[in-house]
Amino acid sequence: MKKFIGGVIVLAALAVTSFAQTSEAALVGTVNTGEAAYDMLAPGDISPSPAINIVRHPNWVAAPGSAEWIGQTNGNVSDPAGDYTFSTTFDLTGFDHTTAQINGSVAADNSAAFFLNGNALGINVVGFQALTNFAINNFFIAGENLLEVVVTNFQGSGTNPMGLLIAGSEITAVSAVPLPAALPLYGAGLLAIGYVVRRRKSKA
Repeated sequence: MKKFIGGVIVLAALAVTSFAQTSEAALVGTVNTGEAAYDMLAPGDISPSPAINIVRHPNWVAAPGSAEWIGQTNGNVSDPAGDYTFSTTFDLTGFDHTTAQINGSVAADNSAAFFLNGNALGINVVGFQALTNFAINNFFIAGENLLEVVVTNFQGSGTNPMGLLIAGSEITAVSAVPLPAALPLYGAGLLAIGYVVRRRKSKA
């Protein structure tokens, strides 16, 4: 009987270990500009149109890796002053949205404010000569999520371009997987131990 109980405990421990291994965050995707698909709503427009990869202004930080500056015209052309809303979606189906995070870096001409599913994130970045790190860890929802970045192009003299760069970003979350096959065995083992303990008490 002692050997039986010991075996059940070992199997239960293996089941718990298997379940714990599923709690590691997995890579869901990216929100890098030039990689993720972005729409853009320009000042005065009624509906958005696809944002395009643009040639950067010489004063803008170089885009690392596969990221690209995006906007509506190249960086050597003036854009009207005002707010430009860039939007992209990502899907957390199959993942636990309460564990989701986005980490990356951003630069914008002139400023950028982040929103997730309509919620202001308090991430406000000004500057295009260097990348600034950002992290998002709240306001995620199950299924499809909407990320919006509002870029404000300040009034300026001379050439006055507008652009957005997001680079090095990763969306991560823990997979919402079914219970491992070993977990029912773990439960059965606990029931068996309880049964044995009750029998011993009744004999005593």
